[in-house]
Amino acid sequence: DAIIQAVSCAAALEMGDIEAAVTHCEWAVRAEPEAWVGPCLRGEVALAKGEKSVALDAFVAAIERAPNEKWPLERVKELRQ
Repeated sequence: DAIIQAVSCAAALEMGDIEAAVTHCEWAVRAEPEAWVGPCLRGEVALAKGEKSVALDAFVAAIERAPNEKWPLERVKELRQ
């Protein structure tokens, strides 16, 4: 279920449907609360909403859960520039 929700979140972001992205993100996090992907999804949603500091905090949280994952590492680097 978490994978389906994560993919649905990404699809909603690509279509510009932030409300749907938020909903799918929340469902993904509820399905797998300890997964590092949840904070990444929250970060992407925050970026889509223009909330850079919220996004940065979310990606940092993902790194704390999975220090070697490329996605959050790259996003943190981009956001800190």
